[in-house]
Amino acid sequence: MNDSIELAAEASFGVKVKPGDHVEKGRQLGVKSGGQGPLTSPAAGVVQDITFDSDGHRFIITITV
Repeated sequence: MNDSIELAAEASFGVKVKPGDHVEKGRQLGVKSGGQGPLTSPAAGVVQDITFDSDGHRFIITITV
């Protein structure tokens, strides 16, 4: 069974990945929500989806590990 991780990236700065990308642990995905430094992947996996949360002005990145 595959697990998934959801991460929030500040929308103002965009994201550095797209669905289908293979990511390694530590790869920069974007900027942390609130603009507080780089958002990096906590594990290796595949980006499954990226959605926009208009209420929080952020992108939600889903990674399957």
